[in-house]
Amino acid sequence: MKQVALPLIMIVALSACGKSETPATDTAATPEPTASTESEAPAASTDPETPADQFVAMETTQDCLGIYANLAPADGRQRAVTEFTGMEDLDFRKLEGFARADKVKAMDGAFEAAIAPMKGKTLFTYTTTSNDDYREYNLEQKAFFDSTQMTWGNSDPFGVSSGNSELGLTTGDGHCVLQLVNTESWQGQFKVEDEAQARAADAARQAGNGHVKYYLKAVSADAANNSLDWPRVRAEIVRVELVDKDGNMLARAQPSL
Repeated sequence: MKQVALPLIMIVALSACGKSETPATDTAATPEPTASTESEAPAASTDPETPADQFVAMETTQDCLGIYANLAPADGRQRAVTEFTGMEDLDFRKLEGFARADKVKAMDGAFEAAIAPMKGKTLFTYTTTSNDDYREYNLEQKAFFDSTQMTWGNSDPFGVSSGNSELGLTTGDGHCVLQLVNTESWQGQFKVEDEAQARAADAARQAGNGHVKYYLKAVSADAANNSLDWPRVRAEIVRVELVDKDGNMLARAQPSL
């Protein structure tokens, strides 16, 4: 599938060929959604020690759309099917009117089958994949700087943002957005006080093999803060691990506050 780069203020899309994707973030301000565009789920706190096997892995745009569909209202689900259609058929962009509507309707069954592994799921993981997901260890703060920007929230260390960061997932002409909503206590960094763990994570970082694994709970679904009306999953951080390229935990990160 042809890789597509789409411009959006402060967002770098996860562009993909087939099912492969690469990470990016958005630090644009996000206004509160209206009742007509958002479906809220109870935002109960999840035990940080919840076993890993209780989480499903969100790796693709399709996975994101599946989690979104679990929480979205009826009109939001239609938005997800539309994005899925854009993933599966690059000629979809050329359609309009009745032809476009008929195509989306015809893809409903395929969408249901594709997202079946995510049906009813709210606990999921997302693992970053760049070679610069966290920066060098700060000995005074005992923390790694968050290069993914996912925990920056309203505490952007560079002072250029007043809203939560967003991660855009793109495959073909299909899009989905992930936004973390309880980032205040993280302060844009991953605190690791255990020296052995910090050394292991830093060694992996220097080798370009250090990544961030977010354990998350989806709490709501709405449209992203952009004119393209992309589906957006809002999720709370359950816990964060710094992992190697094979997903093995190197360090358990803690909030700074």
